[in-house]
Amino acid sequence: MTFAEDEWVKELHVSIVDDEESEADEFATLQMIDNEGGEILDAASTMTIHAIDDEEPEPCEIGFAVTEVTADKSDGTAEITVRRTGGVQNVLSVDYATADGTAKAGKDYIAAKGTLAFYAGVQEMTISVELINDKIATEEMVDFTLSLSNLKGDSSGICKLTETEATISL
Repeated sequence: MTFAEDEWVKELHVSIVDDEESEADEFATLQMIDNEGGEILDAASTMTIHAIDDEEPEPCEIGFAVTEVTADKSDGTAEITVRRTGGVQNVLSVDYATADGTAKAGKDYIAAKGTLAFYAGVQEMTISVELINDKIATEEMVDFTLSLSNLKGDSSGICKLTETEATISL
């Protein structure tokens, strides 16, 4: 970019492709880093561009990929996948928590709760629940549940929770 003598303002035009795809907001940063014969002011050297998609968001579902999992206490953890299908353009979050069944927190596993954040483009996340290996072999299996709740970030109301409960058998 070249400024003429006594010129101190320039317009910069950025074209954004308008397509039919529903996409996440996109950002770009432009920064002036060098010049000849002038001075760059720190307060005016950076510009952020925020492109907002104008298509309707796609519907989506978030839930457990598998609702019944078998794990061995000696493995140390039970891993359960949560999957988002459709509508990957927005950031969504969902809470999870364990609940006792015949397996007891503190005896068979460590109680867990938290929040998964599905950033734009993220389709799967894994929850790891720590298992307690008491080194006692048993013939009878015990189980506990892992539940999903409190979907946030869907201002359009077109995303929903499905397969909200998984049973983990030990």
